[in-house]
Amino acid sequence: LTISADFNGNSTYITLTPDVPYLHKFSSTGIKTIILKIVHGSNTYYAKTNIDVKASNASTSSLGKTLCPTPCFDRIWRDRVSQSTGTDLSKALGHVIFSSNNTTTETGPLKLRNPVIFIEGQDILNEFQFRQLYNLINIGDINLNGLIEKLFADGRDLIILDFGDMRNRDLRDLSETVRRLINYVNQNLDPAVANNKLTVAGHSMGGVVARYALAKMEQTYCENHNVGLYVSYDAPHKGANVALGFQELTYQSWAAGGFFVEQDLLGAYLQLISISTKEMANAYFNISNYGPTPEHISFYDELNKMGMPQKCRTVGVALGNTANNALDPIEDFGYSYNPGDALLNFSQTGNQTVNITVRSVNNTSTQSILDYYLNVKIFSEKSWWLVIFTGSTNNETNLELVNSTRPFLSPKAFDNAPGGYLTIPRQIANGLGGNATTYFRPHVNIIPTTSALNLRGTDLFQINKTLTQMRDEKSHSFDEIYLMTNNYNYPHVGIYPNLSDNIFSEIIHTISATPSNLPQNPLTILGNKTYNFGDK
Repeated sequence: LTISADFNGNSTYITLTPDVPYLHKFSSTGIKTIILKIVHGSNTYYAKTNIDVKASNASTSSLGKTLCPTPCFDRIWRDRVSQSTGTDLSKALGHVIFSSNNTTTETGPLKLRNPVIFIEGQDILNEFQFRQLYNLINIGDINLNGLIEKLFADGRDLIILDFGDMRNRDLRDLSETVRRLINYVNQNLDPAVANNKLTVAGHSMGGVVARYALAKMEQTYCENHNVGLYVSYDAPHKGANVALGFQELTYQSWAAGGFFVEQDLLGAYLQLISISTKEMANAYFNISNYGPTPEHISFYDELNKMGMPQKCRTVGVALGNTANNALDPIEDFGYSYNPGDALLNFSQTGNQTVNITVRSVNNTSTQSILDYYLNVKIFSEKSWWLVIFTGSTNNETNLELVNSTRPFLSPKAFDNAPGGYLTIPRQIANGLGGNATTYFRPHVNIIPTTSALNLRGTDLFQINKTLTQMRDEKSHSFDEIYLMTNNYNYPHVGIYPNLSDNIFSEIIHTISATPSNLPQNPLTILGNKTYNFGDK
């Protein structure tokens, strides 16, 4: 079975792939006739329809490229055995967007020019798809001059990788998707472009997955990834901090059997039990003394042994400060707080009596990170799983479902460590309603600065060095590192203007027509064998 379409009424048919969107740009408005041709065995079928093409009302930049909320993509890569046939290996999609310099025709082969691949972070609920990812990458100034616009102006094509459903995929498996995408891009480069190398940039989990994929291609597969620049954007190279008090709250709420339901807690539970969270979290709720999981130890042991990719320039970006300060967010995002401080309180009486207090991990004395009490009223003549909250007092029985206190002491308090942060307390408090308070401490650390920059040492607070000092001392494992210019801690999601400028500058200076900072024929020694990866 083959399906093709004639968009211009000139009997020029373009082959279509089932379930893959196809973008066609008309040169004029008005009534257009589209003819579909389906060939099944020896039979050919036709279908015809008319559409009225209107001028786009989407906003455009000075470059003429359509911006969100309706950005265009030109091709889609699907993670499958073969791009034309075969079974999908995952639900991942690579959205390919051409710059104005791209010479690919609608019916011709793909010709990518100095492509930049952006890899999304952990998105268990698949909330961030193409448009959302496009917007996050393209945060810019008042003139809409975001990073994507700058890349297009410089004649670089863009691929945005959305992993889709990643609930049952571990980090190694996700890295294989990245590897397959890199190989696909390399197979479709424009041969007319000199030094046609790739940039691979990964946010959060995507940064670690990209690092693993590139190192694996160099050391295990002996493949030429042809990447000139690898950018890690607030990625957990030494693990992520998932606030333990909220881990416990999430689990206890789920364990109560749905009697106390809050949407953000349900979503958080799905993230909490995902394989990739178990691999990245430095401390996990169901491990003795809140230690790391076996999955975490296994992955990071391997990652550390492989080290950074050696065949490209490596750049690390952190969204936290290095001034030995506790989490001090930018203005309007809350107050700094100390270990042991309460982060969330919620009380409710009636058919459900609920009392919840979540605290930051204490580093000086044993203190509960979660106090959680839940009591519900049920009818005694009903089975407990058929609970009906009617407010009636007839034959009413109280059922205590949760009465939990979770004491913990850690010499490395981390909820308020400097680094990129998430507003988890605020999100859950908003979902719980008016009786919830965060004491204006609506944020918890997720990626410590020490992890994002892969700094030597384990203390999350004792950095106390300027960016220049860290560069001079080479206390990190990247070729270059960047922070926000004001040395504040920032939300973990989003590419901010000065960092966007840093990344763009790295891309255009690392991958130009005549690069001077990359070795011409680098060799990598593995055991007693020497491999030349074929760079020219």
